[in-house]
Amino acid sequence: MPMGTLKPGNWGDFIVLDDNPALDIANTRQIDSVWIAGNRVPR
Repeated sequence: MPMGTLKPGNWGDFIVLDDNPALDIANTRQIDSVWIAGNRVPR
């Protein structure tokens, strides 16, 4: 069941990963970016 959608005009909190965590849970450590309220958090 989807929790929401990513599309222009919407905002949300999410992370973007470099690798698939379904293949290896350690891939959750490969964070590309973090977004809060639709705004990218600076590194």
